[in-house]
Amino acid sequence: MSEGKKLCVFYDGSCSFCVNAVEAARERDRGRQVEFIPYQTPDFPTRFPGIEPQEQACSVQVRLSDGTVMRRELAVAALLEVLPGKDWMARLIRFPLVRPFAAIGYRLVAANRKWISRWF
Repeated sequence: MSEGKKLCVFYDGSCSFCVNAVEAARERDRGRQVEFIPYQTPDFPTRFPGIEPQEQACSVQVRLSDGTVMRRELAVAALLEVLPGKDWMARLIRFPLVRPFAAIGYRLVAANRKWISRWF
């Protein structure tokens, strides 16, 4: 992770839905606290050990500045937490009564992201 960054977001750079989501997040990241890195980066496996390859095909992953890795809906929550005005969404995703629904929603979007890419 680059100096001064709060987290790294690892995403599928071959998925247009994912790329569009990253671009939207990058625009909101006014403090430049987030580093966005596609899984397709040539030296990715050696540069980022601990980021699970089997997860790369189906989910976003985030590494916090302390080295903690989050996946799926919790990765989205971690990203939202550092974006201005989006911390309330992060708290909502993590809320115990909402989290199971956030997980289902994440899985549905992830499973259909190629199809969703046609529309966004």
